[in-house]
Amino acid sequence: MLKAMKQTGMVLLILASIGVIGGAIWISMGERAPDPAAFSFGEKSERMPVKVFFSNAALGSNEDCTKVFPATRMVEKTQAVARAALSELLKGPTFDETRQGYVTNINPGVVLQWLSVSENGIAEVDMSSDIERGLGGSCRVAALRAQINETMRQFPTVKDIIISVDGRIEDALQP
Repeated sequence: MLKAMKQTGMVLLILASIGVIGGAIWISMGERAPDPAAFSFGEKSERMPVKVFFSNAALGSNEDCTKVFPATRMVEKTQAVARAALSELLKGPTFDETRQGYVTNINPGVVLQWLSVSENGIAEVDMSSDIERGLGGSCRVAALRAQINETMRQFPTVKDIIISVDGRIEDALQP
């Protein structure tokens, strides 16, 4: 009986040693354990395209501050498609879009606080005050407004857009 326990203990010690050595080798190779959240287990999420609008000097934004141009993004399929589009806009241009000359006039860190589209087609978009940080010049304000407006106008239900900052409308986004 004592001999069987010693053999079992020895086997466990050998297995533990192999595990420690194997783990050390794995870590030293720079490998990471796979993230279980990255696996969908057979469920594929549907994606849909949305357009986000940015300035692009190569395409003509220097001649007209309100000229913005679309870039297409793929987002998770959702009923809240306008919110998804604005969220993508607030991320700014991707690396590839930047290489193609797209730039944003929206400060990093701006948060979409509220969005609604009424039955008569009026979209109300409320942004955090970060959008006004360092904002100066009528051209930049016009370009910023154009980015938001054109991103919203891609949706046929949107007829007009009201942009507010922290709930303020009258003095929001002034040069």
